[in-house]
Amino acid sequence: MAALRRSLGGKRRLLFAGASVLAALSLLGGMLAAGAPARAAQAPLVGPLAVSGSTLVDQGQASRGVTLQGVNVLAETAGPYGQGFIDPSGIATLADWGANFARLAISADQYTQSCPNEALDPTYRTELAQAVNGLTSRGIYTVLDIHTSNPNCLWSSGQTSNAVPLPGEDTAATLASLAATYGSNPLVGYEPFNEPQGCAQSTGGFGATQFRADSSEAGEVCPNDTEAQLAWNNAGTVTVKTVNIFGTAIGGQQYPTPGMASLYQTIMNNLPAGVAKPLVFLDANQWGSNRSTFESMSPPLNSASNLVEVFHPYDCQDTSSPLSSGHQSAQCRTATPEACSTTSSGVQSYMVDPATGSLRSRPVVFDEFNFPGGEDSYYAHAGTLNRNVPILVFQHGYWVNNMISAMQDDRAAGWSVLYFQNADVNDYQLPYMMLAPGIGSSSPTPWPANVNDGPAVAAMGGSHLSCESPPLGFG
Repeated sequence: MAALRRSLGGKRRLLFAGASVLAALSLLGGMLAAGAPARAAQAPLVGPLAVSGSTLVDQGQASRGVTLQGVNVLAETAGPYGQGFIDPSGIATLADWGANFARLAISADQYTQSCPNEALDPTYRTELAQAVNGLTSRGIYTVLDIHTSNPNCLWSSGQTSNAVPLPGEDTAATLASLAATYGSNPLVGYEPFNEPQGCAQSTGGFGATQFRADSSEAGEVCPNDTEAQLAWNNAGTVTVKTVNIFGTAIGGQQYPTPGMASLYQTIMNNLPAGVAKPLVFLDANQWGSNRSTFESMSPPLNSASNLVEVFHPYDCQDTSSPLSSGHQSAQCRTATPEACSTTSSGVQSYMVDPATGSLRSRPVVFDEFNFPGGEDSYYAHAGTLNRNVPILVFQHGYWVNNMISAMQDDRAAGWSVLYFQNADVNDYQLPYMMLAPGIGSSSPTPWPANVNDGPAVAAMGGSHLSCESPPLGFG
């Protein structure tokens, strides 16, 4: 998740107001019903999955085409920690919804247990195994996503790429163990690092192996795609935790990064003998948004046959702090985030290779996206002098519906919504949580989704969604 989604650790609420909710539900039900006729939910997967051009196929089912549709599970990386990664009732709910995909967030530091300065969960690997086995036994393809890490134990807990912009050696050690442990499971894939954001200091010489964060939110933007590609692909040294003194970064701590090419090889080298190559999901640089990331990969990536290109298409993002006292807000890239023209052009921009102008030759999966629901206010960027222009959003499922509709129409290979939470941490609602309020571990399954994410459940169940723009002037 990008910097504007840092509030996952704090308490939030969804604001539903009687008559507006009833109207929203009525409209949402109408827009789903108005779409193309529902198709049957996809059958549970057998695996292994493989790449066939720009699509995915299930080799265990006569290589039938597969579209991954599911959720992110963050219980063990976004506090407070729940009891394990996902409840048995949660797995049953996903199966009942028709989900065939789960992106399971892994904490490399919790997995390796190598940082004495951290509070560690002694049952972490056992809980992970229970989650993987529970999900895959229901035919749900499970991607092990390195979501937080703590290279060189520089922090007192695992960090996202907001603080750790590129993978460290703890990520490599975790991937080696995960590949050896789960490589025989035909429904397990690997995502080496969530949302890298790296930039080299120069395109050649010593600076080509000296990396820093590439973050527009932090005021540091990579000047060209070559320097971004060097930091994403290659080994080098990352400088972090700098102090800015009169515009100069001083005193940064450092850690080595192996680079994506090396991490891919680490996975391949540690698989059990004789198993099929698993899918490897590579996040684009710059928070999963840089469309040029995959243009000039080095060996072995440039010839690998099992790669999936991953993008995270956020328009509106929850801000890390209120813009005014007592109010929570979201910042949007456009003034009309829910409009069909916005969602359609946004998805299409990721599906096209900017180097050729043609559709990408590898599968594209949007494995993290959602709309921040229930904010008190929404703002759009409007130039450099006025970046916070108030806008109206309808929000009750329109953005999620229209994004998935565009992904379906443009034949994306898959998507997963951020995020599906455990029942035991469902006593409050964060902007990106999927479930309706009030669910407990004893609640009957399938658990209901909230209004914003109802369209995702409909799509998992087999509905082809039609794009519907919200009423004009409704906020």
